[in-house]
Amino acid sequence: MIRNLFAAALLAGSATMANAASWNFTYVTGVGVLSGQLTGTLQGDNNTILISSVDAAAFNAVPGPSLPYVYSLTGFSLGNLGAAPFTSIDGSVQDFLACLQSNCDAEGFYFDTSQIFGRPDYTGGISFGQISSLYNQSNWSIVPATTGAVPEPSSWAMLIAGFGLVGAVARRRQTVARAA
Repeated sequence: MIRNLFAAALLAGSATMANAASWNFTYVTGVGVLSGQLTGTLQGDNNTILISSVDAAAFNAVPGPSLPYVYSLTGFSLGNLGAAPFTSIDGSVQDFLACLQSNCDAEGFYFDTSQIFGRPDYTGGISFGQISSLYNQSNWSIVPATTGAVPEPSSWAMLIAGFGLVGAVARRRQTVARAA
């Protein structure tokens, strides 16, 4: 019975965790400071973050408009909107575009180190410095806003089944103990 209880506890605890988190970022441009928060998943290299959203973007502490659309700039330029936007903690690679409208013809900003437009670049719209400048890795900073792992959606079934099995084993153990 102890073996069964151990197996059930192992199953319950084996749900995988993703490093989904919020990150505070800043970038110093020639005319001011871009700051904000992004939500993303830290990858196995512990440097690359796949971005799912950008929130609370501000320039020189003045809040900009909400930027609900986040794309890979490379993917956007090539017509592949499914490409994952990403950044790196150390600032060595950047490939994301955050914008107000789905066609990105209005307000927003982007970072590109792939040199798709001929050079590593930061470009900001009216609310974000209205600047296009050479990207400087040393001006990038990003730190976790929250800590803790979040279970991946595919883990929930395994987690629930594990807890159910622990409960069933404990219940059976009580029934056997009463019968004796």
